[in-house]
Amino acid sequence: MADEKKKLEPVISGGAEIKKNTDPSVVVGKFLSDGIKTAGKSMISDVLFPQCKQAIFNALINGLNVLFWGAGGQKKIGSNIGLGTRINYSGSSGVKPIGQQNQPAKNPVTGTVDPEDVTFETRLDAQTVYDAMIDIIGEFDRVTLAEFLELAKVPNDNFTYQKYGWAMLPPADIRRLGNGRYYIRFPKLQLV
Repeated sequence: MADEKKKLEPVISGGAEIKKNTDPSVVVGKFLSDGIKTAGKSMISDVLFPQCKQAIFNALINGLNVLFWGAGGQKKIGSNIGLGTRINYSGSSGVKPIGQQNQPAKNPVTGTVDPEDVTFETRLDAQTVYDAMIDIIGEFDRVTLAEFLELAKVPNDNFTYQKYGWAMLPPADIRRLGNGRYYIRFPKLQLV
């Protein structure tokens, strides 16, 4: 029964659209979804330590400049002095200073839909979609992101939306935006 292809029809009378949700509670929730402890560790290791190292390095260089050349000293040298150079074998540009190495992209996910960005014209439409999702969970033990988008009349052709969804949903949390539209607060998407 769980392997059957579900044929779904939209269950709303109004329209739904995907628009970036700027509700403050959602924005804060996304930043703190992994917890304040993880965010604090990341900020310390990614921001604070490198800045402290750079400040200590600059203080040492400036101190040595004053020691060897006096208060007027040598002209200010760029912040990359002393960092050395690194040969970039993957590029054609040759040698680059260490501080200017290209950083790898941090897992760019393009084209994904956040379910909380789908907004509805009326609260009744949002509630109807949510109720249909609960019925699907009752019948198939899960509901996917693709099924949610189908129920909301949002066109989608991304096959990966079939892989993510929810095995259970908490009681409906439907909120109104400042523009008069409504959205459904969902728990984090899971691989289903």
